[in-house]
Order: sequence, then structure tokens, then C-alpha cells
Amino acid sequence: MSTTFFANDRSPSAIARAIDLAACAAIVRRALVSPTPHARASDEDERALSALSLRDVASPVTSPRISASLSSRTVDRPMRTVLFPLLALSLAALAGCSSETSLEGASCRTGAECASGVCLASGTCEPAPLTDGGLGPGDGAPPLSGDSGACVPNADGRIDRAEFPVRAGLRATYTYGTNVAIDLAGITTGTETRWNFKGPFTSDTTRVVDVQAPAGKWWAAAFPSASYALTLGASGDLLGVFTLGATELALAGVVSPSDGATKTQLAYDPAPAFLRFPLRVGDSWTSTSTVTGTAQGLAIGPLTGTQYTETYATTVDAAGTVEVPFGTFKVVRVLTSLTRRNQAGLPIATLPDRKTVAFVAECFGTVASATSAGGETRALFTTASELQRLAP
Repeated sequence: MSTTFFANDRSPSAIARAIDLAACAAIVRRALVSPTPHARASDEDERALSALSLRDVASPVTSPRISASLSSRTVDRPMRTVLFPLLALSLAALAGCSSETSLEGASCRTGAECASGVCLASGTCEPAPLTDGGLGPGDGAPPLSGDSGACVPNADGRIDRAEFPVRAGLRATYTYGTNVAIDLAGITTGTETRWNFKGPFTSDTTRVVDVQAPAGKWWAAAFPSASYALTLGASGDLLGVFTLGATELALAGVVSPSDGATKTQLAYDPAPAFLRFPLRVGDSWTSTSTVTGTAQGLAIGPLTGTQYTETYATTVDAAGTVEVPFGTFKVVRVLTSLTRRNQAGLPIATLPDRKTVAFVAECFGTVASATSAGGETRALFTTASELQRLAP
């Protein structure tokens, strides 16, 4: 799918009008892996872009799944059982290489094919109102719902709410590996810690994730404050229903895609906070929720003796650089321990405790996350039952 990346440029209007998808991706990839904290597009890159013509852009059928964007601004870059919903929180890759001549409302597979830079889950381009210079919002990061601004990373070591751009109707691509041996501790040289989850791993699969709007869904009335829903993990089709507010991202519930005799509709009371803003090293919080409702058609609640609690203990414990299939990002590391207990306060054999480690970047969200096997006790485990990474 498509993503947004910011690079310095002397002539953004010319670049925005003449982007070949493959060239754009190559340039952004070089910027992503650049060892210098403040990089600008090279003269070679600028010449390559200015020489391109829109008629040379490959069709969406034959094009590689390339996702990248050059900003229109000159800025410094500096759960079967319910799986850990944090796996589905990578919200980057929602805008792409854009051209002012792309047609709003046209069919698309990636934001790269849209003037707005946003390919909606419906497979059509979001309209792109023109601004000064003829550039649409796709030339920067996708705006927050109700916000006309763009997200620009400032590398200040914290992630503010405005640096977590997500809204219903967007989509992104992720690569998932299963039973993967990983190093969550990373390699520290001096004061810099680096993690490498680029792969490929033999179990890797790729999946497109849509950020779904609650409106019109069978479960919408049960979650009136919901902001959006996302598929949970690489396997299964359960959706996490999330509420995104000014200070936190919380899980309101878990639902099946459709209603019926075997539906799932679980509500969390209160909704546990998965991320709290601003997000920075040293932060920690704990959320305990009571889970009730219906799971695969079976009642979950006090009357049936099946009500249970989930406790999420979260710590932001480190910062550094992570490499994933899409590129390299400055991140903070977020450790979360999930414990589930039945009404008697005892562990649940079918819903074992788990750990997760997420790597969150400014303006990109969770670019990598690893979930442990059930019953894991180590915060930095060495085998991930599922490893999710942002992909091109």
C-alpha cells in the first residue's frame, strides 16, 4: 500500500507533477536508510524525477506494490482467541506518490494512483481539493479526521496525538511472519539502539488492512463512540473496534465481520488504553477491563460464569531505530503484558497470557510489533508467534 515520507526538495511543485512510481519508491527508500539525520533529495534524484512523464507510469496491474511519497514541503527528516489487538495498530502507509492530474473518484489500489494520495477501502480515490501550487493533501501525510493539516515528523523523541494520523477509510499493507526467532533487545552502540525485522522470513505473508468506518456496520449501535475498526492479526477475520481520542487510543470491543448465530460481539468496560499521548520513554500505565458479550454465538457474562477480565500493563521503555520491509524509522519501544482472568480470578487455559512489543514512529504509527506465544513470561521474548511489519 502507500505511505508518506518527508524529504527536503528545492522544487516540490515540479516533483509532485511528474512522479513515476518506481523512481519515487527508489528515492524514498534511499532516504529512509540514509545514515544522516537530516537528508535532502539528491541532485540525481531531482533530475530523475523532473525527467519523468506521467504517461510512463505503469498500470496498477503491472506496477510493483510501491508505496512512498515526497512531501510538498521542505522539512527536516531528521483472537480463534482474540489476538493482541496492538498488532493491528500500524497506521502508516496511508498516502502515496501523487500527481495533480490523477482523477478523484477513479479506481485505485494504492494512494500512489490518487491526487489526494489516499486510496479508500472502496477502491476509489479520495477527492483532493487543490491548494496553493495545485497540490493536494496527498503531498504530505494524510490529515487527521477533521484536520486540514499534514503530519510532519519532528524527531523530538515523543509522539503527540497530531503525529498519529489515522481515520476510517484508509488502508495499508503489512508483512506477517509466524514463529519467528527475533532479537527484541536490539543492538546498542553508544547511545543508539537498532532493531532489524526486515526479513524476509520463510513464513512471511502479506495482507492489506482496511481502516473501516463504523457507519453502516451491524455492530455500530453497540459502539457509538467508535472511531474505526481494524482486522486483528494475520489470521482470522475478527475486528478490533477502537476509539481514538485526544489523549489515547482505546479498544472498545471485538466483533465479527457479520451478524448471525455465530457472531462475536465483545465489549470492554472500561475500554483499555493501548496508546496514550504524548507517547514517550518513561511512560507506563495499566488498564483493566471486564469483557462481556457474545463469542462465536456463545454468551460471555456473569450469568453463564464466563465473564472475564483483561489487564494491559504497558511501558514505553526505549527509543532507537528499527528496520522493516518498508524502510528504517526512528521509534519508541512499547512493552505490553496482557493477563486474562476468569470470574474466580484464575488463569484461563483457552485464553493464555501474552506479551507484545511494538515499535511506534512519528506520523507512521506502529511500524513493527511482535506477539509472544501464550504463557510467555519474558518481556523481551526471543520467538514471536506473530511478527507484523510495515511493508511496501
